Amino acid sequence: MNEELRMREDWVECTLDDLLVLMTNGSSAKQFKENIGLPISRIETIWNETIDFERVKYIKENDEDFIEKYKLKKNDILLSHINSDNHLGKTAIYKDETRTLIHGINLLKLRPSKQISADLLLHQFRFKKIKGDFIAVAQRAVNQSSINQRKLKVFDFILPPLVEQKAIVKKIEELFSSLDSGIADLKKAQDQLKIYRQAVLKKAFEGDWKKVKLGKLITFGPTNGMYKPKSFYGSGTPILRIDGFYDGKINSWASLKKLELEDSELETYSLQNDDIVVNRVNSMPYVGKSAIVKNLNGNCVFESNIMRLRVDDKIISPNFLVQFLISPNGYSELQKNVKHAVNQSSINQADVKNAIIPIPTIKQQHQIVSDIESRLSVCDTVEKDIANSLEKAQVLRQSILKKAFEGTLLSKEEIAKCKAHPDYEPASVLLEKIKNGE
Repeated sequence: MNEELRMREDWVECTLDDLLVLMTNGSSAKQFKENIGLPISRIETIWNETIDFERVKYIKENDEDFIEKYKLKKNDILLSHINSDNHLGKTAIYKDETRTLIHGINLLKLRPSKQISADLLLHQFRFKKIKGDFIAVAQRAVNQSSINQRKLKVFDFILPPLVEQKAIVKKIEELFSSLDSGIADLKKAQDQLKIYRQAVLKKAFEGDWKKVKLGKLITFGPTNGMYKPKSFYGSGTPILRIDGFYDGKINSWASLKKLELEDSELETYSLQNDDIVVNRVNSMPYVGKSAIVKNLNGNCVFESNIMRLRVDDKIISPNFLVQFLISPNGYSELQKNVKHAVNQSSINQADVKNAIIPIPTIKQQHQIVSDIESRLSVCDTVEKDIANSLEKAQVLRQSILKKAFEGTLLSKEEIAKCKAHPDYEPASVLLEKIKNGE
């Protein structure tokens, strides 16, 4: 008998409905931002697949029957059944018995039978999300998808014997803990590289040079980009959007969205190599981020939330300018007159023109750029390695869950230990107990 069959010989297949004592929608009580009563869950409450009390709202209701009906109990699972495709099927389990949390609308509350491991059920939900099971049966609408209770109840689930459930959960969590520790170290290294990058840029522009307003160096622009409704997107000419550049560089020309354009629009909004682009509307941390256009092969336009400008390269190198603009001092110059509105900030063309720019000699500019690129090329290599490692960690996490529910996660010795446990019984017996309400 192979290891998968050995592990799964006492498992059964069932439906989600077999394993639950409750599946219900949440309260539609009026919610308030202010802490005026009991916290109530929202879609955002489980954004990172844990219960985040920093992302709740509050309700005034204090009726005992209402609270008893809607409060979460230990091992209740919240599931996002109305969301964008990327977030549909997200889950989080409630473990905190020290605080009351009311179950709010737009999340389903699932209460597993006490005869099974709620943690294993949670992991199985996450494996199904990875496989795309929720998307496969979801109903689509504008910007969101949904899955109803009827479809969820007939989802196929794997039920191992309870002793094995606990052993599988223990091993998953041990492996995840080790993986999370490694991911934390990688993210710490990422943060340190960001600090180093900013330190390099700050140091590079500490010379005592002549300073002029950027407007004096511009030969064309700044001009705002174009706006097109979503119906124009699909095929045609690539368009650079605010998510298409960071740290002074275009992320990838190949990944840009495309849209249909008139010849006049193409002529007006086409980018050229050595153009500087500046993000003019975004959340505060990103407004003013800049990049230089390089390696452009063919036509590309830019969207309305971006400004484009060209400079006199006899006075200032475009490469030097963009390195200054992404440095701490340059970023501050672009943001010094930023305007704030609800959920976004903005700068205008005058703000860009009024940014104060240091002007060493052209020879010095080229040397500074060379020194920066030399130091940061090492950064780029390490950052790429870290990104690859983080991607592999995510694949490994998925692999752990896959093995868990294919029956290959536990070793032969671990399976034997489970079967030798005095409480061991086949899952068929366990399922019968659950159906009988024991």
